[in-house]
Amino acid sequence: MLMNDQRASKRFNHETPLVIENCDLGTHSYGRMYNYSQGGIYFESDTPFQTGTRVRFDIEESKIGLDADQYFADVKWCAEISAAVVLYDYGIGVEFDPKMNPSTGNEKLKIIKGGVNRNKL
Repeated sequence: MLMNDQRASKRFNHETPLVIENCDLGTHSYGRMYNYSQGGIYFESDTPFQTGTRVRFDIEESKIGLDADQYFADVKWCAEISAAVVLYDYGIGVEFDPKMNPSTGNEKLKIIKGGVNRNKL
């Protein structure tokens, strides 16, 4: 049976290391992004983040065209990963801040100055 994917935006697979700042606490942790969309990203980390936490992360310029830049997002969910062999303990989904952040144009993350119309995650 095929599952109906209800996501508002297409996901693009891309794996890259991240440094994540918890803007609420001023702490930093490491993680790895595995995919992104117009609305946000999925990454894994050993640090759990509470829903609603504001985070900032940097994405290095990549071979597939993601622009190197700084992004702000809000944590939408965080779940412990229970698989036997994993690099990190938690999977985290974040939604980009619509006032400060990216939209995908030509499947690339881009900074938009000012407000932006975008789909929900």
